[in-house]
Amino acid sequence: MKVEETRKVDAPIEKVFGFVSNVQEMAKAFPDSVIKIEVLSENDTGLGARFREHRLLGKKKDVIELETVEYVLNEKVASETVTAGSLWRTGFAVEPEGSGTLLTISMEAEPQNLFGRILLLLMKSKLKKGGAEEIEKVKAHLERGEA
Repeated sequence: MKVEETRKVDAPIEKVFGFVSNVQEMAKAFPDSVIKIEVLSENDTGLGARFREHRLLGKKKDVIELETVEYVLNEKVASETVTAGSLWRTGFAVEPEGSGTLLTISMEAEPQNLFGRILLLLMKSKLKKGGAEEIEKVKAHLERGEA
């Protein structure tokens, strides 16, 4: 299952990419849900960067480990994690759009077992809504000049 959302952000491409490619910085766009980010690798950005994210999902605390598996400066970045029976890949792509940046988020889940398949079927509409909410929060944060 894959979900994509695209928005134009009124900020330069370097600023947008720098923000979405840095897990610690991007967490600032989600103060109500991201509790803490722990860096698990020597590098905190770029290919191979690894993190442990402590997040609230509703009223439940969740901890996941992420690894940056794709990184092309000022073009795209993607991270992966295995949780709830699925391999999750979240990516951001940027491209210039006039004086701003076209930002695309893609969220893809590949079930690894029967539990993962069932859970994804139940979460399909929630995933679409979550992708739209996430990109709107990133856009708002960047356009407020907080990044």
